Amino acid sequence: RIAAFSNNRAPKPGDKVVYIDGVFDMFNASHVRFIKAAKALGDFLYVGIHSDEMCRSKWGSSFPIMDLHERALCVLSNKYVDEVVLGAPWEVGTTTIQVLKIDIVCDGGLITKLSPSTLESNADSIRSKIYEHAIQTGKYVRVDESDESKSMARITLTSIISRIESSRAAFKKRQQ
Repeated sequence: RIAAFSNNRAPKPGDKVVYIDGVFDMFNASHVRFIKAAKALGDFLYVGIHSDEMCRSKWGSSFPIMDLHERALCVLSNKYVDEVVLGAPWEVGTTTIQVLKIDIVCDGGLITKLSPSTLESNADSIRSKIYEHAIQTGKYVRVDESDESKSMARITLTSIISRIESSRAAFKKRQQ
């Protein structure tokens, strides 16, 4: 029962409903800052979490590191999250916005490597496709990082993996 881990409430009439989506793999401080900033824009926060299959199709067979249920439990442990949408669609379209009665669709601004040929340089065109309907209807908001988070290093899955790899290499060298 996933409801046991959520706040177990639905949006009330008049609530401003905010939606964010993502992978949320290796849940970290950057995720928390994004979720907190999105929640500040409304009264009720849905967090869409992409399926394992979707992640593999975009990033390759090694991802995600954590499975959907592990990622969902991490996200639900955040006090700003009201409910999760498991297996969220890649593109936030009309149906998602209408069914969930979404007022604001937030983008955290981080679009990472999607395939060997698609890099951050294509982020704006990728973003405009993913959030096309929200942009056209004026429901799109890009959440800028706060002054606090700008002073902190941005944590990404790539940076976490790099730290693990360098720590492992240093450990192996030390043990030799």
